[in-house]
Amino acid sequence: MLPLSFPLGFFTFIINAMRLRIISGVVPGFYVHGFWPAVFGSLIISLVSWMPSSFLNERRQDQLYRFEKNGQRYLAITQSEL
Repeated sequence: MLPLSFPLGFFTFIINAMRLRIISGVVPGFYVHGFWPAVFGSLIISLVSWMPSSFLNERRQDQLYRFEKNGQRYLAITQSEL
């Protein structure tokens, strides 16, 4: 069985492809001819935005702490730079 993130990620590509098609109808001089070129453009946009964010987020580490205080349970998330 595929994880839930695969269908949601694919749905994101479809939404972005529809956005590109709509934008091509509104912005003069910007053309997307068909649905599959829009999906391909959506893939390129996703890869270009993923690459810098993966390098920038590589140095950050999120840590999860669970603790009890006065009988109450707490959950804390901290972010630290490596």
